[in-house]
Amino acid sequence: MNIFTLIVAFALLAPSVLFSQATTNSPADWTPPGWQVVQMAREGIGASWIDGGIWTNATGRILVWKIQEDSRPLYTESAVLWLQARTPAGNKWKLAHLFRHPKYPHATWCLHKIMDSPQRDTSAVYDRPPRADEVEAFLRETCWSFMPDRGFRLTDGAVCVQNWQAATGAPAPQALVNELGRWRSKKAITEPNREGG
Repeated sequence: MNIFTLIVAFALLAPSVLFSQATTNSPADWTPPGWQVVQMAREGIGASWIDGGIWTNATGRILVWKIQEDSRPLYTESAVLWLQARTPAGNKWKLAHLFRHPKYPHATWCLHKIMDSPQRDTSAVYDRPPRADEVEAFLRETCWSFMPDRGFRLTDGAVCVQNWQAATGAPAPQALVNELGRWRSKKAITEPNREGG
């Protein structure tokens, strides 16, 4: 088998997401071991990143993330990615809210699903870098919160403040940082019948 055959085989088997110059996080923005924007975007977004065809030279950053568990225990990991790529239509940017169940065999990242509102999209494409207020609106619209889901407790999470600053040109919102601190300090599992969640 020659190198050309290998390249063709890879191109046919790999998704059309080509991260030729991907970045993950600023060094001070810690994320769990093994979390890589490349893998997360390929698994969670794949070829549906944009309708404009193949995208290349993508870069990405994790803006916020959390890990939660319940009493079974069921573990879930969630993150919001900021991505930028070149497409046939020009440069595009995307925000994507992803999740996975890491303890399941063959666990992969998927776009977050809002079950009671299927018309809500948990990713958005922009013709320019999304501003900080647009990122905050995206978090609200896709139900991102550090508040654990009903019956869960937050085991870890972060606002990647350097990534946020680099992506939006503005500091991470203090309210988001405060929300993380509030839920990180609570060790109990949230009540299944509580309101607001």
